[in-house]
Amino acid sequence: GNNSVVQANPGTSPAAPAAGNGASAWKVISSAYNSVAGDSLMCNTTAAPFAVTLPPTPTPNDRVQVSDYAGTFGTNMLTVARNGSNLMGLAQDMTVKIPNQTVTLQFIDAIQGWRIL
Repeated sequence: GNNSVVQANPGTSPAAPAAGNGASAWKVISSAYNSVAGDSLMCNTTAAPFAVTLPPTPTPNDRVQVSDYAGTFGTNMLTVARNGSNLMGLAQDMTVKIPNQTVTLQFIDAIQGWRIL
């Protein structure tokens, strides 16, 4: 289970996908999803909360972006599953529960793992 919550600061609007690092166009998803480096995901949690699982073998500078497609993270939060790597230096999954939040994660190294940019 997810015993602890790492919460990002409120955002304003989704940023364009980052240049380089294999960033792709925004993809709308509405159920559990296994991400790959460079994913930019509009997460539609209108119907139910779900999880985005980070890549299993990230390399430094890999990025994954998640964004609240319909402003429903406050009701149906998104879980970002760490998939074995640390998240913000912790061995914990992250929940995003602020409506309209966009979070960009970049893999740093085995110690810090994925960091919020």
